[in-house]
Amino acid sequence: MIKRYALSPFEQINSTILDQDEEWVIVSQLPNLISSYETLFELEQPTTTTSLFSDYGFLSANGRFYLFASLVTAFSIVDGDPLEIDMFLLQLEEYMIAQESTGTIIYWIDRQYEELLVKNAAVYHVVIHIFDLDKMGKND
Repeated sequence: MIKRYALSPFEQINSTILDQDEEWVIVSQLPNLISSYETLFELEQPTTTTSLFSDYGFLSANGRFYLFASLVTAFSIVDGDPLEIDMFLLQLEEYMIAQESTGTIIYWIDRQYEELLVKNAAVYHVVIHIFDLDKMGKND
């Protein structure tokens, strides 16, 4: 996951534009004096997107996948019995937005389901790591 910023195409931009779609231009660094923007996470190596994806992000003109940071949370599975992990993931299937694989599989769900995520992990004795997306740097 890489932190990006979506700006209106009508803003005066001094940064290099990395990507775009119909509504946004995407940059890696937030230009000075910009007050209206959306923080995004670019999925580096998406393996799966679900039917929920378009509610939380978009596919750019260059074929890159972006999620709106304010709407999502990400987690990975650290440890657990393989059967219990399968059951845990099955319980969360209807909430999954996307997956990416960057050496570790990262799962994306709606931010409002983080408490449900933690409770299900406890029920199935699965150890998870929830990423602190608010503290991530631009290239974490």
